[in-house]
Amino acid sequence: MKKILVLFIATQIFSSCVTKTSSNPIKPNPTGKAGEVIVVINDSKWNTEVGDTIFYTLSYPFPDLPQDEPFFDVVHIPHSSFQSIFKTHRNIIFINIGVEHQDPKITKTQDKWANYQIIYNFYAPDDSSMIKLWGENYEETKRNIFNADLARFQSSFKNYQNTEAIAKIKNLYNISMEVPSEFNLDELKDDFYWISKETNTTSQGIFIYTYPYTDSNTFTLDYIVAKRDEYLKKYVPGPNDNTYMQTEKQVPMQTEQITLNGNYAFVLRGLWYTENYFMGGPFVSISVLDEKNNRIITVEAYVYAGKQDKKLYLWQTEAVIKTMKIL
Repeated sequence: MKKILVLFIATQIFSSCVTKTSSNPIKPNPTGKAGEVIVVINDSKWNTEVGDTIFYTLSYPFPDLPQDEPFFDVVHIPHSSFQSIFKTHRNIIFINIGVEHQDPKITKTQDKWANYQIIYNFYAPDDSSMIKLWGENYEETKRNIFNADLARFQSSFKNYQNTEAIAKIKNLYNISMEVPSEFNLDELKDDFYWISKETNTTSQGIFIYTYPYTDSNTFTLDYIVAKRDEYLKKYVPGPNDNTYMQTEKQVPMQTEQITLNGNYAFVLRGLWYTENYFMGGPFVSISVLDEKNNRIITVEAYVYAGKQDKKLYLWQTEAVIKTMKIL
């Protein structure tokens, strides 16, 4: 059965229309938590195949976590109940089905009622048309909302930065990266930099390392994983002798090719474990081609959080490494 969550908030087709406004000091900051999406759709449609399709595709587990966690926490609100209290939420999707919408389309609006807000409207004349429209475009919708949540994390730590770490990273690697003030140095070598944010129950860490670019075979799963394990065995020890971080290879990993701040990048998502010790968690590794200097720059985010949910810890740390730019 679909979960119907109650939200308390106190304080071509896809590109048919995009509206964006710049950050406005008069507008409030968005409400709601990261990873939360309001879906505005009438009960008569939510309790049908339309609602099932939307719910399951949005809440399908986020990839490469030790335990299943929904990609998004989905909050259902009927159109008649969508009042002003909900308008400042960070992520809103309106589902509009009716004969007046003969041409299926999607509109995307940013910062309409709050800063850093993203709003989608899906329009279709009937259920089958809506399911088709959603099926063709939900992946891009999810990706854009996910990136918007990362951007909100990035904006939140712009004013609270570890300037010493930022300077060292610049001097060592000729790159810039916005490092939140809570992250502190763990290891500093000529070819490896490690900072982390530690609490009594969690660890969020970032690695930076570089190596020469040889040819296109560099950007393969086997090569990237082998390099990763080489550096982690050398520089990231576990709590006991002969323990060290490694890549879990018994679970399928996810790869993706992206452009990161103007440069080609190979993204690897998976699980890490500690050799000869019971400890592990999720990671995301981004290997960027520095064509001018014929090198690979790898920035990684990892999380340890015991039995706690790990998705948002990983998103926070991924937001940091995705600020990396080659100078």
